[in-house]
Amino acid sequence: MKSPLQSYVFAGLLGTILVVSFSGCEKSQGVVDSQQSIADSSQSSIGASQEAFDLQLAAKVDDAITAEESLGDYDITVLVTNGVVRLTGEIETRAEHDQVVKVTRAVDGVDRINDQLRIKQ
Repeated sequence: MKSPLQSYVFAGLLGTILVVSFSGCEKSQGVVDSQQSIADSSQSSIGASQEAFDLQLAAKVDDAITAEESLGDYDITVLVTNGVVRLTGEIETRAEHDQVVKVTRAVDGVDRINDQLRIKQ
């Protein structure tokens, strides 16, 4: 038969083992949480950089279209999402349409164009 002292020692050892085991798990989870926070902030920075790039590119394209003397005064909207330039609005002729697309392609940083321009009938 075990003495009360042996039972207390056994219970104490068991408790210590459990505490050490659980504290190790908590530390591991803390490391995982820290790594996730770093990854999230990196993604956030990348997203902010992409958004700034998109805004700058839209301004460049808009300036280039506005500066083109061969084009009339049209209400052309330039939106850029993840580097893709979307052109919307109405213009008079096919030749002007082609010129808008040509001017847009010539802007440094433009890789793709989503052309949604309409020619007036």
